[in-house]
Amino acid sequence: MKNKTKATRRSATKRSTGKRLMGVRPIALLELIIFFAVAGAIDFLLLGGARFQGFNPHPFWLPVIFLSIQYGTNEGLLAAFAATAMLLIGNLPEQKLSQDLYTYALEISLQPILWQAAAVVVGELHGRQVRDRDTLRQVLADTRAEKDMVAAAYLKLRGVKDTLEIRVAAQVNTLSTTYRAARSLKGESSAAVYAGLSQFVHGVLAPEKFSFFQLTERGLETKLTGGWAPSDEYAKVIAPGLPLYHQIVHDKGTLNAADPQQQSVLDGQGILAGAVRCGGNVVGMLKVEALDFASLNSATVTDFQVVCDWISDALTIAAAQEAAGGADRTPVYAARQVA
Repeated sequence: MKNKTKATRRSATKRSTGKRLMGVRPIALLELIIFFAVAGAIDFLLLGGARFQGFNPHPFWLPVIFLSIQYGTNEGLLAAFAATAMLLIGNLPEQKLSQDLYTYALEISLQPILWQAAAVVVGELHGRQVRDRDTLRQVLADTRAEKDMVAAAYLKLRGVKDTLEIRVAAQVNTLSTTYRAARSLKGESSAAVYAGLSQFVHGVLAPEKFSFFQLTERGLETKLTGGWAPSDEYAKVIAPGLPLYHQIVHDKGTLNAADPQQQSVLDGQGILAGAVRCGGNVVGMLKVEALDFASLNSATVTDFQVVCDWISDALTIAAAQEAAGGADRTPVYAARQVA
């Protein structure tokens, strides 16, 4: 704002001063030349070169007053000096016998002194008006800048308010949403857990794009996707030699793209990734590829970890029920053991 204010002041100063020639505006000099050229021609052709003697007020008052009002003191004094030169050069009145030297000097200099005094007084009044005008312009510019700042702050505050309202509304609905989502995850078999996994993830995290990978002989293979477009180039198989595979299967960790090191491990495959276990063994990976920007925060990362743990617990319970039921079904965690 300070830089903008300084620029406004410089522009106001340029407008008030403009280009000058020896302290005088060229346009004022041109107007002065035109006036005295016309006045001289009228005096020479119609008045016999008397320099308007006997006229009251004297016509040379016009440029003095006009330039002082229009441009200021410098131009007014220039007009006064030009009027004095036009009046007295080659036209000095004869000294009368009854006049002493001082009386004669006063008679000659009285009119020029009045012109100069008028130029100073009127010119300074003009200067004060110009300064007041520039001050008002500056105040107006500062007021507009403050108005813009207040408007920008208001818009920013309104955006924060809207975001907070969304977050508060989301937090109010979290308990009921989580409860309904958790019910969809309950089942007596791993197949039932997988069937309710999509609804559970959407209910808790509300991702734009997500996927679930199951651990197989080939690596981590996609078992379920949500929101993927045909143009997406996400890998459908995470081979055992990749850092993402090692981080999920061996380290059993959670990856967050907000961390630069973890972002390099994700390698553009998503923004969140976590291991899903069954009976302590990694059986898959939950991955979020796209999430609303306003929802990406520390609380979401915590919720993602909770979702991974909840799915792991649901698979463990389902596997235990399958084993206890005595059916010809192999628990999901026994499908793949990784050393």
